[in-house]
Amino acid sequence: MTVKEALRLHDDAAILLGFVLKKDPAYRQTGKVFLFSHPEKQLTRKQTKKFDRLIKSRQEGVPLAYLTGEKEFFGLKFFVNKKVLIPRPETETLVEIILNKIRGRPYKKRSPIIEPLKILDLGTGSGNIIVSIARNVMTKPAYRTDRQSHLRDRHALRARDRFLFFASDISKRALAVAKKNARRHQVSAKGGKITFKQGSLLEPWKNQGFDIIVANLPYGWKEWKNNTSAETVGLKFEPQNALFTKKNGLAIYEKFFEQIAKYYNPPQSPLILRGDETASTPPLKIRGGRGELLPKLIALEFDPRQLQQIKKLAEKFLPAYEIQISKDLSGRPRFLSIFSIS
Repeated sequence: MTVKEALRLHDDAAILLGFVLKKDPAYRQTGKVFLFSHPEKQLTRKQTKKFDRLIKSRQEGVPLAYLTGEKEFFGLKFFVNKKVLIPRPETETLVEIILNKIRGRPYKKRSPIIEPLKILDLGTGSGNIIVSIARNVMTKPAYRTDRQSHLRDRHALRARDRFLFFASDISKRALAVAKKNARRHQVSAKGGKITFKQGSLLEPWKNQGFDIIVANLPYGWKEWKNNTSAETVGLKFEPQNALFTKKNGLAIYEKFFEQIAKYYNPPQSPLILRGDETASTPPLKIRGGRGELLPKLIALEFDPRQLQQIKKLAEKFLPAYEIQISKDLSGRPRFLSIFSIS
C-alpha cells in the first residue's frame, strides 16, 4: 500500500497514517507535509497491517483519540485511553472560568504572606481540567507579576507556593491516566503540585476546605444512551459510568450538593433574593459547623436541557450563594458558577 492509496480510505486517514509513521525518520522531520509530498512511498507490511486495523476501528466508530491515545485540550496534549472520557472543546470554558477567578483574586495589603489558594477537581478523569489550570497558573507571567508592588519583593511567594491543587476520581484506572498527564505537563504530585486521591466526590476530602471546586461530573441520561445519531455513536466506546447517571442525569450532582451540605454546613439565609435584588439579613453562623471551609466558587458543567433543574439544586443546598450561568462555544447555557457572597 502506498501513502496515496492509504489517504483515500477515510477522512481521518492522514491523522491515522501519521500516527503509524510517527517513528519514521522522514515523517518526523517534516510531519504531515511528508504524506502529501511522498504519495508513492510504500508502507512496510507492519505499517500496512497497523494502519488497516486502525482504519477498521475508526469505521466502526471508535473515537480517533482512543486510536491515537491523545487529545488536545486547552492547548495541551493529553494521553487518553478507554478508561477515561475524551476531553471536549466546550469544557475549556470551565477552565477559563477558574482562571478568570484566580486572576481577580484579592490580596492582603498589610502582609506579603499569602494563603495558598486551594483548587479541587472532582471526577478528574484524564486530569485535563486540573492539569490545564495548574499548567497555566505555573507558567504564565500574568499570575506572578501583575500583583501589587508590595508583593514584588523577596518575601513574595513563588507561584507554585501560592496555589495548591487537588483532584479525585472514583476510578483507580482513571487516576492513573490523570497522574500520567500531570507528569507529562510537569505538574505532578512528585513536584508537590497536584495531590490525587481515589474516592466518591467529596468523601476523600471530608476534613479539608477549598477555595474553588470545579466538577464535570456525569450528566447523561437514558435518552442519550439510546441515541444512535452520528454525533453520539462514539459514546458507546467511552466509560459509561463517567457519562450516564439516574434522575435525568442529575443523580451525581444531587449527591455532590448533599455532601456540601453535610460536610460544610453552609449558611441557610440567602444574602440576595433573586428577582427583585432585595438584600436580606446576613446568614447565621452556625456553631460547631464548618462554614469556614466553604468554597468561594463552585463551577460545574451540565447539559443545557438541565439548566432549571441544576439551578434548583444549587438554590436548595446553597441558598446564600449567587448563581451565574455561562454559555458554551455554541451559545448554549452549559456552566454553573456558584459564588460565595458572604
